[in-house]
Amino acid sequence: MASALVLFYIAWNRLNTDNFYRDGDRIYELFDNIKSPDYSSVSASLVQPLVPAMVDDFPQVEYGTVLFINGKTTYKTEEVLFEANTVYADSSFFKIFNRRFIAGDENGSLRVKNSAVVTRKIAERLFGNSGAAINKIIYLNEVIPLVVTGVIENWPPNAGYRSGVLVSFATLMDENRLYMGWSGGDSFRGYVKLRKGVSPHEIEKEMPAFLRRHYNVDADEAKGFYNKYQLVPIAKAAFVEDPSQKVIIFIVIFIGLLIFGLVCFNSLLLILAGYGKFIKQISIHRTMGASGFDIQRLIFNEALFYVLMSALTATVFIVLVNPFVENNFRFGLGGVFTNSVFLVLFLLLIVVAFTVIYFVPVHWALRFFTSVHRKTFSYKSPVNRGLQRVLLTLQIGISLFLFSFLFIIYGQFNYIQHFNLGYSTSNIAYIELHNKPLYSKDLVIKSEIKKIPGVLSACLSDAIPLWGLPGNGFSTTPDGDKVVIVRNMSVDKDYFSTLNMKLEGPGFSNSQSKNSIVITREAAKCLGLKNPLGKNIYHGRTPLTITGVVNDFVMVSLHSAIQPVVFNIYDEPSVYSIVTFRFAPAEVQNILKKTEDVLRRIVPGQIVQVKFYDAALQENYRFDRAVKNTILFFSVLAALITLAGLVGFTLNMIQERTKELGIRKVNGASVTSLLLLLNKVFMWNILIAVVLFVPLSWLVSKVWLQQYAYAVPLNWFLFFSVSVMVSVIVIGVVSYFTFRASRRNPVEALRYE
Repeated sequence: MASALVLFYIAWNRLNTDNFYRDGDRIYELFDNIKSPDYSSVSASLVQPLVPAMVDDFPQVEYGTVLFINGKTTYKTEEVLFEANTVYADSSFFKIFNRRFIAGDENGSLRVKNSAVVTRKIAERLFGNSGAAINKIIYLNEVIPLVVTGVIENWPPNAGYRSGVLVSFATLMDENRLYMGWSGGDSFRGYVKLRKGVSPHEIEKEMPAFLRRHYNVDADEAKGFYNKYQLVPIAKAAFVEDPSQKVIIFIVIFIGLLIFGLVCFNSLLLILAGYGKFIKQISIHRTMGASGFDIQRLIFNEALFYVLMSALTATVFIVLVNPFVENNFRFGLGGVFTNSVFLVLFLLLIVVAFTVIYFVPVHWALRFFTSVHRKTFSYKSPVNRGLQRVLLTLQIGISLFLFSFLFIIYGQFNYIQHFNLGYSTSNIAYIELHNKPLYSKDLVIKSEIKKIPGVLSACLSDAIPLWGLPGNGFSTTPDGDKVVIVRNMSVDKDYFSTLNMKLEGPGFSNSQSKNSIVITREAAKCLGLKNPLGKNIYHGRTPLTITGVVNDFVMVSLHSAIQPVVFNIYDEPSVYSIVTFRFAPAEVQNILKKTEDVLRRIVPGQIVQVKFYDAALQENYRFDRAVKNTILFFSVLAALITLAGLVGFTLNMIQERTKELGIRKVNGASVTSLLLLLNKVFMWNILIAVVLFVPLSWLVSKVWLQQYAYAVPLNWFLFFSVSVMVSVIVIGVVSYFTFRASRRNPVEALRYE
């Protein structure tokens, strides 16, 4: 019961993302449906002026807010260095996303530059309590001082983004590092809160005319670029960008249902297996004068005891499994005991379990007491035996499904591990130079790190391929016809050798011209260039000469298909600057220490973190790994439940056929023939389970693999291997108990009652 409840709670948190806001039915996120000659997509990335203009132009919009998701950001106080998920937001944020203020208030928060609001967890961690955090200073990127003007309650587990620090949007504008115009640039997220009674379709219909008032839409459409904006309810927004997440959640729910069904099947199977003993016990009670009501009360008390003990065990199990869920999904299971929906579900599961272990025996008892025409009651009902075999087949099939699916997941992870990303991640580290004292000395930092013994190469860039890269338009003609949107990244001449990216052509080694570029093979294909070296492409009307071609590489993870990329020369350090270096693995600890010494000498007072490509890559598969660990955990649990049912069924079958086994042994039957006799029954169960559940496992595995742009092929041999493995386990269990029974003295078997 607890296993199913945990899986349902995990899925519920995902499906109910952001459904806790007051007036949530009036909160919408804006999405841009982009259509170009090369591709179509739905994106939450917006131009910054869009939402403020909507607030001014649409009286139906009560409030609007623009967010910039900064991800994990480094901060420091006078005592500690820490990282926190960060969002830049304006003063309208809390008008839309209502949060309870523990200290400070929403009216005075996020209005001026260099101000911030933190969660209670961050405040207590840094300052001991929430009240003490007000007016304290924290340093953004270890340099920019921020005054804490408010402390809000921690985000609930099903929040779309749980930022520990919200920084005023005025701070971002003052940093002057992002383009905030109508013609593209950096990506922002936009939310609006509509007035009561307003339909989002009213605004969507007026959006084309609204856009034409603010920028030259016709020029974009003449080049084949179309933007259609839609307002998506906040509770549904999480799945618009990534619909595959919803598929995964429904798979988790399906597995939860299978496990709960497995438990019910196992309970009923064990009850049916004890049918004969139960009837004998009832006969004894009847002989001693017990009435039908007495028997019902006896069964009720026993069933109630088992259900209450099961509920207690389930509660303990939830507490024990809580660290596993927190580690994999970053939220706890405390909500199971406080959420009314799950309390009702928990009670419902208990009722179902009670029904199985109470009403089935009561039904038998009443049939027995009403059988007035017979002194004995046959317990060798063919329906009982047939039902037991059906239940056992279902249990074997569910275990077969779970293990097949688990093997597919592990196969995909093995495929990911050995997939050629197009660049190296082993023994590569990077340092984010996210403040001026650091990035203003980027060349010095690179040069000094390169001198450290054991450092093989170092380079500078404004991003790394483990992140999503921004896009820009490029064309093969100066008039801008047939513009292709490709990813864009600035790197220096040592970048490709540091990341072991195969480069054709001189790259940036013989040229420091700003108009030199390196492109990937996918970019050459998208631009229609067969022999790209030496040719020009255009960004606007600026000619860019292709001096190198590199092999394609995967950005972020295998969830995304390979995209075209254009590299330009890194020559303008900024808050995006990153120094990356490759090192000898045997020297890693010594290199890290010397790197810290170098940075301390070049930029005194700065605490800089060295991060590793391998670790960052693993983080990109965090949710995938959580699903894998969950399936593994509950597959093992399901196997144990199935094994318990199999053992019970086998023992009962051998017990009922003890005389038959004794007679066969007296007549000369060998142990091998007895093993074949009993295993033949189970082989039919296995065969039916394979026929029913292997296709189901194949279908679910196919749906799950569709979330990856590159996935392991579904191989029939894998399903065959899992079927053989399950068959060997079943036959092994049956053979073990049959072998024990066959070694008994035949005389004892013939005397068995």
